Amino acid sequence: MRNLTPKQEAFCLAYIETGNASEAYRRAYGTKASAKTIHEKVSRLLSEGKVRARLEILRQAHAERHEVTIDSLIKELDEARLLALATKAPAAAVSETMGKGKLLGFIVDKNHVARRVEELSDAQLQALIRSPDSRETVEDTARWIESVLAESGPGERSKH
Repeated sequence: MRNLTPKQEAFCLAYIETGNASEAYRRAYGTKASAKTIHEKVSRLLSEGKVRARLEILRQAHAERHEVTIDSLIKELDEARLLALATKAPAAAVSETMGKGKLLGFIVDKNHVARRVEELSDAQLQALIRSPDSRETVEDTARWIESVLAESGPGERSKH
């Protein structure tokens, strides 16, 4: 993408390769900065529209190149589940079923959601809250997060 700097492009490519934004930042920018500093830099970088757009293009190309679709993943999970059941491995069968649920959005990893919420800067949170289009979604999400925290024990709350 023409608007990206060479380091931003390198970050995008490394992020697609590793799936880890902090590691991608370290590779692209050649830094040994603290985790906190890298987290802040990554948050700013990922808030840039041109970086997000480039990542989406790269993700789509990656999925197309490997012919990955929701349907193909569901088919693989179904096949793995049948094999697990045939070999009397119920834990593996449950794992495959959970994988399908996550893929389709029926099962949400509350730790992942908590990490994503933590990644938002105060300004991003305020912008979301002020947006009339997202207010209902933000309020629903806040209620959901509160219910997850209420369901978890005191030890789990401190992990978020």
